[in-house]
Amino acid sequence: MKRTLYIHIGAHRTATSSIQNFMKKNTDLLPEQGFFNPYAGTRHLGLIKTAFETGVDDVSVDLNQRADKKGHPIHSICISDEDICSRPDLTPLKAFDKYFDVKIVFFLRRQDLWIESWYQQNTKWQWNPSLAHLTFPEFLARRSDFFWIDYAERLGHLSSLFGQENILCRSFEKRQMPDGPIKSFCDTLGLNILDGFDMGAVINQSLSPLITEFMRNLPLSEVPDKQRREFEWACSIMDREIKARSSLYMDATTRTALMQEYAIGNDAVAQQFFGRDQLFLEPLPALDAELAQTELPKTTKETMKTLITPFVHAMTLVRLRMEAIDAKTPKS
Repeated sequence: MKRTLYIHIGAHRTATSSIQNFMKKNTDLLPEQGFFNPYAGTRHLGLIKTAFETGVDDVSVDLNQRADKKGHPIHSICISDEDICSRPDLTPLKAFDKYFDVKIVFFLRRQDLWIESWYQQNTKWQWNPSLAHLTFPEFLARRSDFFWIDYAERLGHLSSLFGQENILCRSFEKRQMPDGPIKSFCDTLGLNILDGFDMGAVINQSLSPLITEFMRNLPLSEVPDKQRREFEWACSIMDREIKARSSLYMDATTRTALMQEYAIGNDAVAQQFFGRDQLFLEPLPALDAELAQTELPKTTKETMKTLITPFVHAMTLVRLRMEAIDAKTPKS
């Protein structure tokens, strides 16, 4: 009898880092429930890269052999990489069917909120220089690049490969995840006994709009990864002191028009996968909802007080922490 292979494909900005961190923290407990997290990993980026580039055969044999060696019977293997959903052609994953009963796990976030969060993430990490320094209106104009949030198209593609019955999608809304995204993920897998599990904390959250704008103007896309991570860490420390009243970038007219672009597809997904008329249940923000503060201070004095001085203090803390970590690291 084949094991079940759960492939968690994202989407980005739906607590994927927190879910992956949960799986890693509980790698040793999962087999007691019949689940296996390969390589004690968080994000299975290398595994997926290999599957797409050289095929799934060797990967599948290795996964099953590793599962066989666990101290408990393993019925389900779970792999996760949020970049999967953004690959144009997911056909190579179909070959996993030879070895496993494949289930695709896909969390869907309302597109207006997703784009705002994705903008902040691109500015925060700056892995793509062509997106990292755009203003929000410029970023919004590039939304066709993010084809994977056309959920009707993505789910249609996945259903053609694995069958609709094997696509497990969830709406990423608080009212549809009353116990949070990690519990929703566990429920989706049928991982119901969580006594003793470390549920972890929410990680990789979006920064406030003001700090996002500060980072947008930094040349972090030109900085080596290690140093870029330190700058990001410092900005996260700064952000804890920011009392952002709003994280909304779109005005009501823009937001409504955007959601109209996805309305037909979202309604089709709601009917096909959720058995209802509406995919997302939470209302759009009020017409007069306050928008995010995205302008940097206009005077030198206020810039120093609000941003530069806190940034220097935060970088000092980061360097002290890095030195402490280096001091504890065994020298080869």
